[in-house]
Amino acid sequence: MISESNIVATVKYGKYISHRGLINLYLLLITSIILMITTIASIIFALVGLMVLDRENIVTIIIIDIFALFLMSIAIGLLLYHKRNIKEIQKWLKDAIVLKAKVQRLDLLFPTFRPYQVSVRFKYNGKEKEQTQKRTSHREQKQNF
Repeated sequence: MISESNIVATVKYGKYISHRGLINLYLLLITSIILMITTIASIIFALVGLMVLDRENIVTIIIIDIFALFLMSIAIGLLLYHKRNIKEIQKWLKDAIVLKAKVQRLDLLFPTFRPYQVSVRFKYNGKEKEQTQKRTSHREQKQNF
């Protein structure tokens, strides 16, 4: 039986994020929320009169809030992306079959492929199949611009 701990990468999504990676993303999200709460609390303290904010402090608070919002949006985006991938991979694991496969890095064979782009060859029901990551080459990217 295959479990999530056996998965290092998928051809469709690339490197598989570990539980430690998810915890780090949650910590990033919590840190950015704490930053915003701290700056909002200091503004409230200033309005109540418990604290005095000069112009430099207000600019610093604004910069910290912008940075915290940036971190928060990155953390949420990555969490949503990886959670969706994990959900789909868990669905795949229900009917997974263990096969021997040969994996080749295409970027080492042909310079037109992107770094770490791979091709997987395997036999299933007596037929040889090949699956290649769906990434565009450098030339195709240049033509699209």
